Amino acid sequence: MFFCEQSVRQMWSLDVETSTLRLSTLALTQDVTYQGKVSLCISQGNEDRPVLHIEDCSDLRPSTKLLVVHINDAGQIRDKVTGLCVSLKGDVREPGALLELTECTPISRIAAHQIFAYNATTGLITAPKVLHDGLCLTAGWPFLTAVAFKTPNEHTAVVVMNEASAATSIALFDASRSEYLGFAIHGRSIQTITY
Repeated sequence: MFFCEQSVRQMWSLDVETSTLRLSTLALTQDVTYQGKVSLCISQGNEDRPVLHIEDCSDLRPSTKLLVVHINDAGQIRDKVTGLCVSLKGDVREPGALLELTECTPISRIAAHQIFAYNATTGLITAPKVLHDGLCLTAGWPFLTAVAFKTPNEHTAVVVMNEASAATSIALFDASRSEYLGFAIHGRSIQTITY
């Protein structure tokens, strides 16, 4: 789960025939492939790494355990095969949180770590807004990443990396100064801002 940036790595579609969550075909037409695969679905973890990951949707080997999902009105994403629900691993509610399958909590007392919203129009699957400004299910990692730190001379440095091929605008908010800083970053580039 990462901040919602509406990149193609966050565009999912629910295949009504197979009940699988697939990475949008838009994503796959923009050079976002995984080891040359053209159709990617969300899959269960394994013994070595029990978190959810993406797999080739056409891989029908018994070891490939694609999620066959039902999204209920409460926002739980339930795997029809195991009866388990998609959950934030360890109830971590920060960017970079991993997902796993755990026992579904009853709807009458549903836990926040099992509530998601699927928007069929945008393809975004979001965690509750109480987690920052919302986190979105992201295949791999986000296109836009950043880190900020204080330099030895007490300036603020922000390093931004844009892995997407398209340029994007950035609105940076510095809470310590209650100020916004706007700038743009070219596609496939790294930019450092100091102030």
